[in-house]
Amino acid sequence: MVNRNTAYDGEKVYEATGSIQTRPRSGQPKSVRTEQKVAEVEATSIQKELNTSLCQLARDHAVSPTTMGWLVKSNLGLKALAKQKVELLNPQQREKG
Repeated sequence: MVNRNTAYDGEKVYEATGSIQTRPRSGQPKSVRTEQKVAEVEATSIQKELNTSLCQLARDHAVSPTTMGWLVKSNLGLKALAKQKVELLNPQQREKG
């Protein structure tokens, strides 16, 4: 069962606009993952041979690191990997291994 006030509000919106769709909201759009931005990031990542960190790409393109992570994963189909430190082998270990 729908609340009476909800039904009245929906009726008012329909009478005013001819549709039950909500009006556009003000403010910055939620998504910055536009086709243009994806193309820019793709060109940059290919140009830099995929060695750039997500944080650096985000700074270069003025988006958040989280958004850049989603863009790289979803739109470009790439997997972001963190560099891992590996201990260096000394000469004795090299001979052994």
